[in-house]
Amino acid sequence: MNVTRIFLRNDPLDALTHVRSATSRVTRTARELATNVASLGAGLRRLGIDPGDRILILSGSRIEAVEAILAAINIGATAMPVSTLLGTANLLNVIGRMKPRCCLFEDVPEGSVADALHELGCVMIAINPPRTSRVSGWHAYAEVLGTYPAPLEF
Repeated sequence: MNVTRIFLRNDPLDALTHVRSATSRVTRTARELATNVASLGAGLRRLGIDPGDRILILSGSRIEAVEAILAAINIGATAMPVSTLLGTANLLNVIGRMKPRCCLFEDVPEGSVADALHELGCVMIAINPPRTSRVSGWHAYAEVLGTYPAPLEF
């Protein structure tokens, strides 16, 4: 069953709320969540992510991480959420063992982590794309979701 249909049954209720601070929160209604999951899944497929591929998700407790997990399930990929508390050595170990086809990060990593991902030919997506980065080949989350007017690459 398409997991987004589960959320649509509860529309227009709020499905998720991420409290960033005492004065900042982000909420998605069931309909918004379903739309974003479907759009992200379509974006992942456009980038060549296929059923059975592994998607490494390295993000804190963010709505985008939940959307990515549900989108992976929706397209038949395997979502692999990983703690943001891992150090570089442990993260490199996880990347080496899991060999993800796609990696979704909150912020663009640099150095040995970026090198390991490039060596795997990993599709890399940043929730918070940097204005400048020494790392190339990154896609902005909003681009993959389809909310940018033109594709951007970082």
